[in-house]
Amino acid sequence: MQGSHECKFQVCAHGLLSEILKSFFTDNMVEVIADLAVVHPMVKFQRQVESLVKKSKVVKPSDPIWKIAFLFGDEWVHWKQELEEFDFSTQDPIADLLAVQSWEED
Repeated sequence: MQGSHECKFQVCAHGLLSEILKSFFTDNMVEVIADLAVVHPMVKFQRQVESLVKKSKVVKPSDPIWKIAFLFGDEWVHWKQELEEFDFSTQDPIADLLAVQSWEED
């Protein structure tokens, strides 16, 4: 009889563990997906610029921001305006843009 109780306990424990893990991952995945969905456009821009610096090595962190203007083509007018709203100048080094930790608007 004792073996039967152990088996039932293991099944219950396994079921409970499965439910806990399912709940944990479901809740956390919802948070992760929500975070990804609300990424500020400047974060995406910053990542593109970072890629130009690190992977493509087209520009250096010490280069002024205006050097990336040609690379963004028609989109540059929009990005320049966004940068100016965050008090950036095209003379600022790209490193300053890459150093921003949060793009929260006031």
